[in-house]
Amino acid sequence: MKKIEVGTILLVMALIATSMVVMPETLTVAQGGELSFDLIAPGELGYWIRVCEIFKRSCEDIGIKINVKAMETGAWVSAMMDTHDFDIAMCGMLMEPTPSYLPLLFHSKYAEGGFNIAGVNDSELDALLDQSQVTVDQEELKNIIWQIQEKIAENVYSIPIFTEDVVFAYSNKFTGIIGVPGDGAVNIWSYINMRRTSGEGGEMKIGMLGDIKTNNPLLRTLSLEGYIEHMIFETLVAFDVNLTVVPWLAESWEVSENGTVWTFHLRNNVTWQDGVPFTADDVVFTIETVLENKPPTWYSYFELIDRAEAVDNYTVRVYMKQPYAWTLTTFATFEILPKHLWKDVPWNTTNPPMIGTGPFKWVKWEKGEYIKLEKNPNYWQAGKPHLDRVLWTVYETGSAEVLALRSGEVDLMYRYIPLESIKTLIEDPNIVVGVSPGLNFRYFIPNLRRAPFNDINLRKALAYAVDKETIVNAIMLGYASSIDSFVPQAWGKWNNPNVPKYEYNLTKANEILDKAGYLDVDNDGIRELPGTPAPSAVPFWVWIAVAVVITAVCSGGAAYVVVKRKAKT
Repeated sequence: MKKIEVGTILLVMALIATSMVVMPETLTVAQGGELSFDLIAPGELGYWIRVCEIFKRSCEDIGIKINVKAMETGAWVSAMMDTHDFDIAMCGMLMEPTPSYLPLLFHSKYAEGGFNIAGVNDSELDALLDQSQVTVDQEELKNIIWQIQEKIAENVYSIPIFTEDVVFAYSNKFTGIIGVPGDGAVNIWSYINMRRTSGEGGEMKIGMLGDIKTNNPLLRTLSLEGYIEHMIFETLVAFDVNLTVVPWLAESWEVSENGTVWTFHLRNNVTWQDGVPFTADDVVFTIETVLENKPPTWYSYFELIDRAEAVDNYTVRVYMKQPYAWTLTTFATFEILPKHLWKDVPWNTTNPPMIGTGPFKWVKWEKGEYIKLEKNPNYWQAGKPHLDRVLWTVYETGSAEVLALRSGEVDLMYRYIPLESIKTLIEDPNIVVGVSPGLNFRYFIPNLRRAPFNDINLRKALAYAVDKETIVNAIMLGYASSIDSFVPQAWGKWNNPNVPKYEYNLTKANEILDKAGYLDVDNDGIRELPGTPAPSAVPFWVWIAVAVVITAVCSGGAAYVVVKRKAKT
């Protein structure tokens, strides 16, 4: 009787053990690497994170796993430009109104330590970019710019998403605030014209989302730094509200027939804010400082300058190495520094002499809190500016800044208004809301230094997975326009409307990935790299052997129990 009980127990346990062994079709996950990537973006810009999340969901539908990583701005910049430690990055650029910036973004010589964040290395593209810098004939130049756009789009070196309108808002206690394409309310025309509706004098408080990193113009990397510096330092020429180059510190200029010698005639009534006259020596000193020290943001615009000379106190002659199509853009973008104050300090000083020729004077920077400026009473444009002081105040979030604007704590939000707050501000009778076209673009950057982003098929599939319409309408609430080129429509004749387009199409994306060999070989919903072997099926006899082993173990245990019971009896 006891033997029958033991045998029954052994049989039942063997059957249980065998039933517990699941026999899947495959034994291991695929080897070779899944399509799983990190997408980095600055966490302070919540709407950028939402854009990334939309892209993430689309990628999931084509078998690509995206991990959105919201980073502190400094770490995000460093990952893109210093360590190149990223898979895909969302980035944004605010550029001048001419496509002179294209080499900076895509020429191979700026792949290390420059703004060629993707790491593009294309000799044919380099040649076109070089030509775009030296071609003076406007029609020929346009054709080159169009070819550059086509080549970038064909190879999907980066993925343009949208250009963002500049939405700004200010208290109705102020007037004279002028919206300019690209910069919105923060531009030289606003600085010299803004005033209180009650009359002259007083203070304007401008909110800024986060603080600047430096007040040294030569070290500038953030657009915010440029907005503040342009209140203090000025340029030889400027863009007007229609983006036409007009005289500023230089009252006129001419260029030689071969395009290599530019002569600028300076105003003779301009002084630095410490009372020292502004002269041609200051212009020559600024150019020589940039050529000698190669500050990253500036040098790419100056590198075709051979030398500069002061013909007399108010005449500067600039000699180019070769004709340069964007000379006036350079001198409308970068400020002139005072030689008498900068000649004895390192160019990359963290304590620069903050004396310019502009409408406002630097007073104090309380880091993380505010920057205080005051009126330059000896400004060369008589009767301007109209305000006594400007206070730039740091806020951590756009929502906090909106509350400050509505309460009167802030007078101007120049940018980065949370989109969900725009309607509320429009309906507020004490607030004026303005909208200017954006001279910017937001885009995804694949790191071409890393496989598999060196595969154009993967880049094309990613491009087809960007739902620009949803991003523009659902995230940007219509305050943006989708783009297909890195010279968007706002740049007028320079925009090539015929570049290859990658309209949202997940079916097309899936077809490209399938054909290129990115297959989901282990059926877990995520594709693997081409060449990844399918996991081998485990032969049935292996599972029988496993069952036998488990049965033996269980049998031994049962027999031990029986023996123990006999011993006790």
